[in-house]
Amino acid sequence: DLALAEHECGKVFFPRISSKEGVELIRNAKKRGTQVFAGVPVLNLAFTDEQLIEYHSSFKVLPPLRTEEDRIALWDGLL
Repeated sequence: DLALAEHECGKVFFPRISSKEGVELIRNAKKRGTQVFAGVPVLNLAFTDEQLIEYHSSFKVLPPLRTEEDRIALWDGLL
């Protein structure tokens, strides 16, 4: 989607970014001038996959909870 937006000078929106890699891809696309926008689920900002050690249905979310490194990258991307 990013490559298509760059090629066609379009806009693209990713509603649920949840990983460090996603933040980096969006950051790099913005540096190249792509009109890209993204959202982050609140649960991915507050919790990590550590909450999944003991099963709790509240943490069955999409996108899934990820690592602490991903959570920190999401906050950094927002800032």
